[in-house]
Amino acid sequence: MMDLISNIVIAACIGTFLSVAPTLTRKSYLFGVKIPMEVYNCPEAIRMKKRYVAVCLSGATTVFVLYILVYTFVPAFLPSAWHFHLLFVPIFLLAYIPNWKHALNLKEARGWKVSESAFADTKSSYSRGNLSYLPWGWYVAGLIIVIIGFIVGYAAHPLPDKFSFRMSEFNQLFDGSWFGNMPVNFGLPLSGLFVLVLFWFVGIFIQSEKLQIDPQDPDRSFTQHRILRRRMGHCWGLSTLTMTSMFLLAECCVVFPGLPAVFRLGLFLMFLPIALPMAVALLAGQGGCKIKVKNIGGSTSAIDHGQLMHVDASRSDDKFWVLGMFYCNSNDPSYFVEGRFIGMGINFARPLIVIASLAFFYLFAKVFAIL
Repeated sequence: MMDLISNIVIAACIGTFLSVAPTLTRKSYLFGVKIPMEVYNCPEAIRMKKRYVAVCLSGATTVFVLYILVYTFVPAFLPSAWHFHLLFVPIFLLAYIPNWKHALNLKEARGWKVSESAFADTKSSYSRGNLSYLPWGWYVAGLIIVIIGFIVGYAAHPLPDKFSFRMSEFNQLFDGSWFGNMPVNFGLPLSGLFVLVLFWFVGIFIQSEKLQIDPQDPDRSFTQHRILRRRMGHCWGLSTLTMTSMFLLAECCVVFPGLPAVFRLGLFLMFLPIALPMAVALLAGQGGCKIKVKNIGGSTSAIDHGQLMHVDASRSDDKFWVLGMFYCNSNDPSYFVEGRFIGMGINFARPLIVIASLAFFYLFAKVFAIL
């Protein structure tokens, strides 16, 4: 039952996020196509969004039904049924690509003209953020939990009183209880430490990446970005704490099998790193465009306009956006740009990005083959 609930919760989160994705983008984009902001809610655009949501919800319902059928007829296969989540890739493409094509045709048929002005990047790291902006409290708390995990593993199987350098006794030590239980003793704490370091690097990236500011209203855009970065920083910090706590609870359940079943419910903390960023994105919108700013200005929110670096206006050209999602422009030196549909865009014309992408998909394929 736990496997069924966890898989359904994850599928629900993915389906919900995909369904509301069109509402997260700026009003100057319609399924990856740049349009005038005043036509964002035209009747054709509304019908396209409804079709997109209908396909996503239908696909999510299909995944739910598959999980229930597996649980009912072949429950032994359920732990491996998480692969059904990969079905959301074709579901998304089936919902998105026809609407992207329709948006391109609609823009050409209606003769919609868009401004060639591009978003401006911030130059200095100070205008973007630095390590002092990180919510260090979350990461320190996560590190303490990881240390507790190592202590729990050591307490369950303490080191021998002394090590012997006689070959026969040394071999017995490796074959004995302590080294034999190392995966149990320190496997989960090491996993928690890995997640802590990984999320810490993600937090650094969130704070240090270039801000893409709307040059028509730079102060408001800069303030929205700063608020979004602060919220997302705390979101990732809290996610770090919940993940390290989950590994500690899992270790306790393994080392002390007699613990009450309520401790096992703590394993559902793994869903928070999915739900929290999604909630922040839903409330803030792309680049914080949904955040209502009351007071603009002051040393903490106003940007030095001299720090704005106007990028090549070709970034706004639809021809450089494959499927409206994949940015490919060899004339643009940037590695990361603001995405047109979900999240951040990557400039696939940069060789380093291509190498990193190939390495990622290779590792993903290897892990998928193992699981």
